Amino acid sequence: TAVRYGGASYSDHSNVEVRNVFIAGNQAALGGGGLYFRQYSNPVVEGCSLTGNNATGATATGGAIRTYMASSTVCLVLRNTEIFGNSAGGDGGGIYLSNTSVIMRNCTIVYNNSGDEGGGAWLRGDPAAGYFHEIRDSIFWQNGATTGSPQIYVYSLAAPTIDYCDVM
Repeated sequence: TAVRYGGASYSDHSNVEVRNVFIAGNQAALGGGGLYFRQYSNPVVEGCSLTGNNATGATATGGAIRTYMASSTVCLVLRNTEIFGNSAGGDGGGIYLSNTSVIMRNCTIVYNNSGDEGGGAWLRGDPAAGYFHEIRDSIFWQNGATTGSPQIYVYSLAAPTIDYCDVM
């Protein structure tokens, strides 16, 4: 349990690779119940299962994963990963990506809940500033949100590319 961010792991200015790991039952008061990546990181999350993690505060974001990169030159890579049954008091019950580019392939994002927007994922990043969100061959299913989209919430100018996905 983290007082602020990153219930299982908090990474800042680092190129972390998280592979074939089960991350479950963690909590963070402000965000990133499971994992938190910040500032100029190029994290890779592959072959993992993130389940039962919680961003506990009323406005906390990212039940499983929260990012804030602040640079379009870095990117989160998610591959072959399951994000299941996580929750956030605020936005992004499963994933919260603020000013972060992402490449997501073959992921399953199901049964996550947010107290606000984006039960499965919450995306922010202006393409004019170089941010991109590429989501391919992934499943978003049975996520819930109090307001906004229960599956994928696209904030402001973000313009994700979503190909060959099942979003229900």
